[in-house]
Amino acid sequence: MTADLNEASAHNDRGRVLADQKLFDDAIEQYRKADELWQKNQSKDRKLVLCNWAEILRLQKHYGQADEKYREAISIDPDDPRTYVQLGVVLVDEARIDDAIEQYRKADELWRKNESKDRKHALYSWANALHQQKLYEQAAEKYREAIGIDPEFSDAHHGLGAVLADQDLHEQAIEQYRKADELWRKNESEDRILTLPNKADALRRQQAEKYREDIGIDPEYPDAPIGLDEGGKLAGDAFQNVPREVFEKSPQGMWTFLPLGPRKFPIGNDVPLLAALAIGCAIAVIALAVVGFHDQVVSTSKPDPATQLDRG
Repeated sequence: MTADLNEASAHNDRGRVLADQKLFDDAIEQYRKADELWQKNQSKDRKLVLCNWAEILRLQKHYGQADEKYREAISIDPDDPRTYVQLGVVLVDEARIDDAIEQYRKADELWRKNESKDRKHALYSWANALHQQKLYEQAAEKYREAIGIDPEFSDAHHGLGAVLADQDLHEQAIEQYRKADELWRKNESEDRILTLPNKADALRRQQAEKYREDIGIDPEYPDAPIGLDEGGKLAGDAFQNVPREVFEKSPQGMWTFLPLGPRKFPIGNDVPLLAALAIGCAIAVIALAVVGFHDQVVSTSKPDPATQLDRG
């Protein structure tokens, strides 16, 4: 029996290594073997491999199968809050936001009961879901609750920044992005690249508001349609306060802050600048095709860290 359990753990460990290498089919085969051995010995450790297996299925977008594996793991150990959070992530991927929030609520209750600081993971995921529903004030409340538990929770600062930006609270958003950036920099985390384009976009929107005040939104003022795009953002010049890292590291930053022209220029008597604007737009289209730009610059959050909760 002990030999079987040790072998099951070895298969699970091999599966995790293969999954990290994105050899998903090979990893699933290892998880299948581990599952058979743990099931044979009626071990509750079977929940570990079921969650690992489910995460691969989620990454492969087999959401229904991932849902089944997570629920099977919950049936083995209904008191493990991590599994509820991870099931919630799958439900969000299926656009079943209300069902996901219910899973986050269950996880929060279990962690609260145990007075665990890991409760921050449930709150963070819950906030992400509320953000997707455009319930910005409720989402901000959950992000702040997570930060209250762990002031160095960089993901929550980043998520809160995104919510504040969506409410046009740009100065507050920039402050949250700054905190996330400092924490990721402190930990030498590659996740820092996520906050740079968002911070820059908040600066861009903030400058757009000031520009609107400057020109008074005069429809007959020739600079207005050039200086602001249809969304009310600056067509150019926002990059003067943007961290240089955006240009060096982020294709999103490259797209958002392509220098399409100066802040103000007359339409009628400066053809070269208009030509430069047209060339800039063409370059932007090419950049969009190359980097596969998303629908918007500011994303709700980074991939949920709860999906990587340790399942050794």
